This record gives sequence, C-alpha cells and structure tokens, in this order.
Amino acid sequence: MMQAMRDPRLTAVRPNGMPDQAEYKVDIDWEKAGTLGVPVPAIQRTISVAFGSAYVNDFIQGDVCIGFMCRRTPPTGCCRKI
Repeated sequence: MMQAMRDPRLTAVRPNGMPDQAEYKVDIDWEKAGTLGVPVPAIQRTISVAFGSAYVNDFIQGDVCIGFMCRRTPPTGCCRKI
C-alpha cells in the first residue's frame, strides 16, 4: 500500500474498507434556482463536472471509436480522450 501511494502514476490510493466520506458541503438555494428557471438536472451536471467528470461524446477516428470525458483538472478545466 505504501509503495502504491508513493507511485506518481496513481492517485487517491486508499485501503479497502476505508469509509467514503464527503469532502465538500454544497448548499444550493433551490427556491432561488427555481425562481431563476434553472432545472435541477443542470445544477447536478454542473456540480458533477466541477468536482469530477462527465461523459461528453464518442467520435470515430479512422476505425477507432474514441470517447471524451470532460473533467476539471487544476488549474484549468479540460477535455481528454478516454
């Protein structure tokens, strides 16, 4: 485990059985969002991409189907080939 944690190719290494826990608390003003006409799925997608990633699309390049995920990576956001 310690060797894996020191490997720069691996991120967020943790032992099995370690409980998941929230890292951020997001307080959404649902009333204001509704008043502004912002749909709940749009808020959920935005938060998902801001803290993780989201599937964008697939495209064909030659004989290969390439998928794209949009994810936030410090210091700027980017899209990457998967």
